Amino acid sequence: MQKVYRSIRRVSRLDIPVLITGESGSGKELVAHAIHNESPRRSGPFHAVNTGALTPDLIASELFGHEKGAFTGATASKKGVFEIADGGTLFLDEIGTMGLDNQVDLLRVIESQTFTRVGGTTPIRSNVRILAAANADLREMVREQRFRADLYYRLSVFPLPLPPLRKRRTDIPILAEFFRQQYASRYNHEVRGFDERAIRQLRSYGWPGNVRELSNVVLRLVVSATDPMITEVDVAEALYQTAVLVDDEPASTDHEIPLPTAPSETARESAPEAARVMAGRTIEEVERELIEATLRRTGGNRTKAARLLGISRKSLYNKVRSYEIDE
Repeated sequence: MQKVYRSIRRVSRLDIPVLITGESGSGKELVAHAIHNESPRRSGPFHAVNTGALTPDLIASELFGHEKGAFTGATASKKGVFEIADGGTLFLDEIGTMGLDNQVDLLRVIESQTFTRVGGTTPIRSNVRILAAANADLREMVREQRFRADLYYRLSVFPLPLPPLRKRRTDIPILAEFFRQQYASRYNHEVRGFDERAIRQLRSYGWPGNVRELSNVVLRLVVSATDPMITEVDVAEALYQTAVLVDDEPASTDHEIPLPTAPSETARESAPEAARVMAGRTIEEVERELIEATLRRTGGNRTKAARLLGISRKSLYNKVRSYEIDE
């Protein structure tokens, strides 16, 4: 992340497009805000548009605005974000979801700095800095002709990849503490911090939802806290309650970090069962033992075991078959 921070500081001063890439929830919009706040445009507006949440017709209206009567429901003229963000920064999130027709319109605006509202004829000038973000591989999309090569090269003048949270575990305690302070102040909860075991628990989880998931988990911990210090059991319970997994899709091996089980009453007095990790044991041995222990705990319920382990049901099935585990 130090490399990312240096890149943010360096590119903030340059009035050029930046393409921020990374998994969903990895903090791409936070980076966009940081670039804007450190740039010469910091006194201008910052506007973010999630293109993935809009239909092709709505994207055109959102970006360029529309005139009264341009389409059904256009009862008044409306400015688009290119007009509103003039002199500032425009952040286009999930740019890879944009259709080819909309890509042509966007490229034209970037090159000419002029556009017309939907249903309008008068050219409007716009001086905005474009920051774009994608969680898809745009280069692969270019090869598959699902994303225009000329637009890709325009947007990726300065590519800025963000590593997922599981690849920067030393950031987890810092981010968790930042969110704790933020939420404790916002909701007026007397929560002073995390104990050592709680931090260890946070660092051991795979965080498939990245920074966004960490923020949500810390929010849950703060608002549900009954003691000044957040404990390991509190973290295990929050992770168990907030984990969302898709059973039918195999998880990335990067995500396959064991998720703590829901604490039982006895678990509140002793550490939960776990595989024995010691020098000289192979990863396969430890993984097999962990799967066996989890299946025992769930009474052979694979769906629940997969959820506790932080992997998909299909991935668990493959591992059970590979290790020839008797259930």
